[in-house]
Amino acid sequence: MSTTGRSFIQRFIPKTLIGLAIVGVTAALWHFIGSFRPPPGRTLTIASGSAGDAYQVFAERYRRILAEDDVELRILETAGSLENIRLLHDPNSEVDAAFVQGGSVASEDMEGLASLGVMFYEPMWFFCRCAQGDPTALDLTGKRASIGQEGSATRQAALRLLAMNGIDTGLVQLLDYSPAESAELLRQGELDVAVMVAAWDSPSVQDLLVAPGISLIDFKRADAYVALNRYLSKLIL
Repeated sequence: MSTTGRSFIQRFIPKTLIGLAIVGVTAALWHFIGSFRPPPGRTLTIASGSAGDAYQVFAERYRRILAEDDVELRILETAGSLENIRLLHDPNSEVDAAFVQGGSVASEDMEGLASLGVMFYEPMWFFCRCAQGDPTALDLTGKRASIGQEGSATRQAALRLLAMNGIDTGLVQLLDYSPAESAELLRQGELDVAVMVAAWDSPSVQDLLVAPGISLIDFKRADAYVALNRYLSKLIL
């Protein structure tokens, strides 16, 4: 190879390689900028449930856990699962996550949403100022019964329960108090029945379990309920 040839290679090829490297870096940087999305913020909003609901209890726990990583969790009090689904679908609600009761939402209403997993079982509680027994044997005619707020899965489940037991809801005074309100009114004698779907940790459940004059009704037809509703489970404690 001649001196001229070596000089050409020494001068031209390194510059060419550097030029290609610069083009490569520029292309990669342009691709990164084009696909860049801003990182998630340090503030999240979760739709929980109504006052006295276990969802509120769990939301507060998540707030403390996330605060350890400098993430602020805002808790939005709602009527329950049905309202939570509506808020998740609403792009103007600013709700990032929500608690939703299993079986309360049809599969077509979950389009565009993702479940992060099943968290816990939620028992259905039937409290009343009556003798212990089976709800099928209760005469609810004219009784004041709180079955959950409009927009809550509790109300939806309570109406199904009453229908499965052949109870004419037209003869019952159906009210829409929150679990906390139901517990207080039942203790005061201003309610006859309070149906709620809430975890064991719920403050309302804990209060009513030890309240004098308040009985917890057993579900003797639990196997039938489970057979008719796939989202229900029978657990023996």
